[in-house]
This record gives sequence, structure tokens and C-alpha cells, in this order.
Amino acid sequence: MCPDLRPPTSSGPDVSNRRHPEFRELDVVYIRTNRPAAGLHIGEAGTIVHAVQKSDPPAYLVEFVNAEGQTYAEEFFSADQLSRRPLAPARTA
Repeated sequence: MCPDLRPPTSSGPDVSNRRHPEFRELDVVYIRTNRPAAGLHIGEAGTIVHAVQKSDPPAYLVEFVNAEGQTYAEEFFSADQLSRRPLAPARTA
């Protein structure tokens, strides 16, 4: 089993008091906010391509691609604007 896929153990770090989950580069995320200027809508899926952990709050550059694999948007989001789980159905690009 790949180490990243192992279930957490009790000896791992205590994350119970974190306000937001820690996101990492290459995580697939769903946006919780509309970005009309970028053509993005709540629920669209993207991939974190850069995480700026040293900023306060941390910021995440998320890339959005169409069915042909072409990037149609890249935007920075804070952790509270992202979800690991799908939200409302996304609009197709």
C-alpha cells in the first residue's frame, strides 16, 4: 500500500483543532465561491498547482482544465474557499 493511502494512526499529528484541512499541491479540490471574471462557478473541480503555506492565511493556486486538457483558468484561493468533496454540480466549460 502506498504510504499516502494508509489510514491515519493515533500516533499521527493532532489535527482536531485545525480550522481548515491542510491542502497540498496536486490535491483535487472543489471551489466554494463563484469567480465570474474567471468563468468559475461553485462546485467546479480543479487541481492545486502551487501552495503558499508561508502566507497568512495560506493561499492555493488552483488550475482548471477542460475535457481536452487545456487550462481555462488559474486562480488563488484560501483554504475556506476550497473543499475536498464535491459541492453543487459544476457548470461545464
